Amino acid sequence: MVNVEKATRWQVAVDLDRCIGSGTCLALAPHLFQTGASAVTEVSAAEAPAESAVLDSAVCCPSQAITITDAATGAPLHPGQ
Repeated sequence: MVNVEKATRWQVAVDLDRCIGSGTCLALAPHLFQTGASAVTEVSAAEAPAESAVLDSAVCCPSQAITITDAATGAPLHPGQ
């Protein structure tokens, strides 16, 4: 299993086909997410600092549309393997 605490930068992506626009990620990490076309969520930056708000937004996403990978290694952090 990948150690989330060791990563310092994360790549964050939203699967636009899975996103239902619940807004949970916007509430938890408004500095990283924004409402895009058709009321689905988009990532406002390709990389983000490794912080709990970003991970919480992925874990709490009701449609599991958010993926996080270690920017340095490409290893998946959420969902894990």
